[in-house]
Amino acid sequence: MNLIFLDSNQDVSTALQADYLWGLVAVSYCAAYMAAFTAWGMSEQFRLNRGRTVGNFWLGGGAIAMGCGVWAMHFIAMLAYQLPIPVAYDISGTLLSVVPAILASVVAIYFFSYDQLNLQKSIVGGIVFGAGIGTMHYSGMAAMQINAQMVYDKSLFIASIFIAVALSYLALWLKILATRFRNSSAYNQIKALSISIVAAAIAAMHYMGMAAVHFLPMDKAVGPIEGMEPFSLAILVILITGLIMGLGILTNLFQSRLNLAYQSIETSKEQLNSAINSISDGFVLFDDQDKLVMANNVFKDMYKGDKNLIQPGISYQSLVAEQSLFITSENSHHRDYFDKRLHWHDNPVGIFNETLIDGRQVLGKEHRAETGDLVGTWTDISPLKKVEGKLRESREQITRILEFFPSSIVIRSLNTRAVLYFNEKAAEFYQSRNATIELGKSDTFLGVDTLTKLGKKLLEKGEIHDMELQFTSHNNELITLIYSAVIASYEHQPAAIISFTDITERKNMEEQLRTMAQTDSLTGVFNRRYFTDMGKREFVRCRRNNLPLSLIILDIDHFKRINDQYGHDIGDEAIKTLCDLCRLNLRDLEMLARIGGEEFAILLPDKDLTTSLGVANRIRTVIENNVLQIKDHSIQYTVSMGISELNSEHDRFEALIKSADVALFKAKDLGRNRIENG
Repeated sequence: MNLIFLDSNQDVSTALQADYLWGLVAVSYCAAYMAAFTAWGMSEQFRLNRGRTVGNFWLGGGAIAMGCGVWAMHFIAMLAYQLPIPVAYDISGTLLSVVPAILASVVAIYFFSYDQLNLQKSIVGGIVFGAGIGTMHYSGMAAMQINAQMVYDKSLFIASIFIAVALSYLALWLKILATRFRNSSAYNQIKALSISIVAAAIAAMHYMGMAAVHFLPMDKAVGPIEGMEPFSLAILVILITGLIMGLGILTNLFQSRLNLAYQSIETSKEQLNSAINSISDGFVLFDDQDKLVMANNVFKDMYKGDKNLIQPGISYQSLVAEQSLFITSENSHHRDYFDKRLHWHDNPVGIFNETLIDGRQVLGKEHRAETGDLVGTWTDISPLKKVEGKLRESREQITRILEFFPSSIVIRSLNTRAVLYFNEKAAEFYQSRNATIELGKSDTFLGVDTLTKLGKKLLEKGEIHDMELQFTSHNNELITLIYSAVIASYEHQPAAIISFTDITERKNMEEQLRTMAQTDSLTGVFNRRYFTDMGKREFVRCRRNNLPLSLIILDIDHFKRINDQYGHDIGDEAIKTLCDLCRLNLRDLEMLARIGGEEFAILLPDKDLTTSLGVANRIRTVIENNVLQIKDHSIQYTVSMGISELNSEHDRFEALIKSADVALFKAKDLGRNRIENG
């Protein structure tokens, strides 16, 4: 590439005059915009996958797609530039000119992928990208074959590079600014502006560069020009760029949808962990180093060894070595089992079958995820094997098995829903729920609609396995069952063998434990731990969305006197009465908690200081005017309050609590029965 700059001996008045096809000028800007759009999208994908192999794919593929877009913009603009003499393009120079555009695109996507950049890196990114665009432009100009001398105005030449660098820096700055508004409506507006400025940098550099060039006619033509004609160039630009940029944009959009799906899956991780602990199969999860991450209780109970050994961090080999002590085999030793199990583990195809010392048969499945994590499920199929064996025998044998089965068993006709059989466990369940079950009857405590839906699901899948089923009985009691069903032949007709276990008591106990973990046993209001957890969530939400948040901490004045004078039981009644009065004067979203002996906290989301002071004064007045009548005693007491509103000095929830605490101490020092804000 040999650039010739204009000197004082050259007369630019003799330069060839050119015109623009403005339609193609508009198309060239669209190509630049598509290239900028590709860079933005690819940088997001590179950011999400930085450090992984797929991240390099997004960086390289995005750079090729964007570089071709920049290259296309240049040559579309050249097609729009109409000279009065024939023009052709050297094929090798034309194709090689895309290289600096691709390299510049690598820099653009790399820097665009960062949420934060210092000034020095931002300037470097703008300079490299702007210089890359300029190199592509002037190397593309050098590929022109024309009977005229190209000379450049040095001032405009420098200005074209400067404009490209300046606009590139501005676009990079806007990209970083947009990350601060990723969850707001302003994000898309800043994104569109940044993309437009990148496109403007590409286009402005080109057209400023074209303004810098002069085509001076030669005194003597060098001969016929050789190279691609403009029409051939147009076809090449359309085919190559359309294909690469189209694939780049479509791939980017497709990957964005995959990322959204991945984020949605992540939000349900806690629910999945809870579900894993409630399934009836043994479940284990190992990381990519074959270290145990988690195992549910079913798996821990499956082998009769020391449960304390099955803890996160134990290696797969150590776990198998422990399990081998409880495996029986007439033809092999523990070492044989160990080797066989590890061989299957390295290539877990199919099902691993093992028989325990107590005769139980266990089936295992393992799957290695792309991340390297290993998921294993282990099922004790002994009850199923027993049932299958007995079903091959006569009806009497089946009946004897089902009578001693630990779960409730009901067999219904698939055609009429009539009861064909029920065991004693099922009869006891019906009787405990004040319901009746009779052979030949189709009545059910589930209701016809529910039974119809279950029957439809059973016919579609062939079985229902350990489904948790909740319904309300005729006496408005919420009942929870573990419900299973399978299609089989009974008395020469298709039937559904239904097994269910009543876990209502367990569910109620779980709910009670959940309530106990969140509330204060004396007052029924939230305890300190739960209040702190919820307070941190509200703190983050209000701070992120620039919403007000206030916190009140109150303490019963001279509470020790009440305990000393009347006894701790009356002191407890005073505490409970205070909570009742507070709840009567608070709304549903306002949270009351007991955080100490006679100390309480009230969280007021979306309430500013003025509103919260009104709430605090209302509560203080109600408590002051209340007379607690217990036995022969009439007791009045007051409270002191400290209140604090979220501001820029509160970098965490604990700081907000501290401000309210300081205000409470101030209220105590100033005479009690008052409100101070901090």
